[in-house]
Amino acid sequence: MARNHPGRPVIPPVREATPDRAGRSVQPHMRGCLEELLGKAGAVFVPRNGALVAAHFGSAAAELAVCRHGVGVTDRSDLRTLELRGTPAAIAQVSERVTGLRPLTGAAQLSAGAWWCAVTDHRVLIVAEPGAAADLAVVVATATRSTPGASLIDLADDYTAIGLVGPRAALLARDTRLLPRELPVPPAAGTLVTASDTFAGLRPALLLCEDAERLLVLVPAVHAAGAWTQLLAAGRMHGASCVGRDALDRLRAVRRPAPIA
Repeated sequence: MARNHPGRPVIPPVREATPDRAGRSVQPHMRGCLEELLGKAGAVFVPRNGALVAAHFGSAAAELAVCRHGVGVTDRSDLRTLELRGTPAAIAQVSERVTGLRPLTGAAQLSAGAWWCAVTDHRVLIVAEPGAAADLAVVVATATRSTPGASLIDLADDYTAIGLVGPRAALLARDTRLLPRELPVPPAAGTLVTASDTFAGLRPALLLCEDAERLLVLVPAVHAAGAWTQLLAAGRMHGASCVGRDALDRLRAVRRPAPIA
């Protein structure tokens, strides 16, 4: 984990290049913590944005149907998580400078290509695609340098995101007690929930609602395999299945605007 102190920017980790067979310098691909589990499920991996991602599990067309009628469970460990930490006043100042928005504790806001998840008054998780996160790391770190009481931490290796996609995604979240029963199904976009400690017997976990049919489950990377296994097991009654990136890309192409997951 790369940490910064007030006055020092977050420096995104640089992975050393290695030569290929032709002697050219290439960047190695980051491996997700779910790679072994996905491989056993039949995943076909392809490189994307410096990471190996599951393109499909045999049939992108079948996986697209799952997302349209049931719930697809998809690995989003390529998403990067930053943490803005500090006093409420300092966090609000940095957030407003970068996004023009004040944090709403207990809610998530989509801005600058990222979800800004105000977990507490003192802590905001910024979840984004790798490219957007790299840009934001520089911008937010610059803002923290001139804001006493604020700091930025790169949690790139600490959290794993698992996506739930489809009309029954919220039902699966409720069945696994990620989504409290008092909340509506589906929850409103931007809903942010700290999951109960009954989820996979683990804590903490965050549930982020991107829209009515797209949820993100953010769990500590060391617990990702257990969370993935439990979601698939509990999702059988909802037609849950592993879904790769090819199906998500096809689904995203016909849905605008598209969330980050």
